[in-house]
Amino acid sequence: MSKTRSNKHRNKSKKIITSIIIALLIGMLSYFSIKAYSLPKVTKIFDGDTIVLNNKKIIRLYGVDAPEIGNCGWKEAKDFLTSKLLNKKVRVKTVLYGRGRYFGFAYDKNSKESINEQLLEKGLANYLSVGHLPKSFIEKYHRAKENHLGIFSSKCTQTQPPKPDCSIKGNISERKQKIYFLPNCRNYKQIKVELFKGEGWFCSEHDARKAGFRKSLTCPN
Repeated sequence: MSKTRSNKHRNKSKKIITSIIIALLIGMLSYFSIKAYSLPKVTKIFDGDTIVLNNKKIIRLYGVDAPEIGNCGWKEAKDFLTSKLLNKKVRVKTVLYGRGRYFGFAYDKNSKESINEQLLEKGLANYLSVGHLPKSFIEKYHRAKENHLGIFSSKCTQTQPPKPDCSIKGNISERKQKIYFLPNCRNYKQIKVELFKGEGWFCSEHDARKAGFRKSLTCPN
């Protein structure tokens, strides 16, 4: 009789312990599930295409290139990111990692369209031809360019000098070569001065050389 009671007591204790363990496991799984799906918050906007998260990760927006700090349009791009993301939760889809930062797409909670794409749509950033990009990226870039939005407006992309006496065009090639063009250079009229890239106008060849530009080979000696 006492043996039967002892077994019953032992079985009851086992059930209680099992229930406690199951409850703990469910609690732990719920906790880690919430942690896994919780969204990071943007704590800093570095410039027009780089953000910092509260987990210390640096995210460089992929497929876009906003003007460097100080270049034409950089403040507009940064202000846009600030209004959209600063101190807000964000979804991030990373593509690459390198040089201490992640490259990827950022989404605010209220939009299915990435912030990357929105920058292109408003003409606040240049398009970078890299892999893993939706077709809509290039389409929105061309549309912004055709409509002279943002960095493609006459404020940041110019063919005529703001000052008649400062008509030397400083151009930066795709290979990052700094070249200046005089009005008598062969293709002078076709050259656009894209201030958002760090290009500029110069009043003299001395000023152009001082800024690191060399004379174009299309210019007469």
